[in-house]
Amino acid sequence: MSRKKYGTALLGIALLVSGCAAPTTVSPQAGTATIAPNPSTDAPVDPTESVQGTGSWNATSTPDPNPPADPATETAEPAEAGPPSMAFVADVTLPDGTVVQPGELLLKIWRVENNGGAAWETEWPPFLLTFDAGDQLSGPSTAQALFYPPGVELSLESDFMVWSDPYISLEPGEQADLPLLLRAPEAAGHYRGYWMLVSGEGEELGGLYVDIIVEEDAAPSDTWSGAWTQQDPYITSSCYGPLNLLQEGSRVDGFGYACDGRLLLARGSVTDPGVVEGSFGLGGFVFPFTWVMLPGGNQFQGIYQDSSFTVGAWCAGRYGEEPPFEACMPVE
Repeated sequence: MSRKKYGTALLGIALLVSGCAAPTTVSPQAGTATIAPNPSTDAPVDPTESVQGTGSWNATSTPDPNPPADPATETAEPAEAGPPSMAFVADVTLPDGTVVQPGELLLKIWRVENNGGAAWETEWPPFLLTFDAGDQLSGPSTAQALFYPPGVELSLESDFMVWSDPYISLEPGEQADLPLLLRAPEAAGHYRGYWMLVSGEGEELGGLYVDIIVEEDAAPSDTWSGAWTQQDPYITSSCYGPLNLLQEGSRVDGFGYACDGRLLLARGSVTDPGVVEGSFGLGGFVFPFTWVMLPGGNQFQGIYQDSSFTVGAWCAGRYGEEPPFEACMPVE
């Protein structure tokens, strides 16, 4: 079966940097077949006799000017597909009770099935994962739901293009892997967060959850690791969202959900004390950035560059500090 792939959902990233922001299966009804009598066993037919509706292939009949409808040729009414519905299949990553490190970046992947009677057209309007209850785990209130072939290798280290090629439709009975990026709390405890898959038309398809255990506390980090509240990387935007970073050595990896829950991946390295340079985006929409840590260590200001002529602002704060809106652009 041919399958459409992700074609224009990356338009969201282009908009971002340029100004933003279990039902039962219904089987087709079969028609009623008309079976021709066996000429070797049927009674002989007088060819001069007018025969109506015998179905015998050697009969001569006089056409009826108003013949009754043939049930075999009537067009059946299409069956109602019913509302979209989702079935949970398996936890691909982070099965219930997984022990994680404080502040660890988490990739939760559920395998789900379209168990309704109609295809999911997931690209536009996009399907969404919305936070419902429990522990949000530094995740977004709303994330655009992305569906990938079962078993695809997804990670924060995966090539941007791997993340940029989800399905845009899922037929009835087909399965897909549905990821969500989160961050473990820094305090020890047992955490569970509930999420709802919602169609582009606002219909709730079903709930999913994440269940993890953090076994020990961790002190707030004085590096780039942490859950940051970012201003969307464009100076005129009013969009906010989480930016979750993890520094290991000089390497800094992270992700964010910007305007309307669009996923962005960020990868960089510390080039000078308090300075990170790298790239962010998805697929062919990848842009360089520079972040500069401000005094106090819980705010940064920065820029991203989408061409050799234009730049946009990027700033964020953590541990209760607001993004430094009045000074998003680094000092020249």
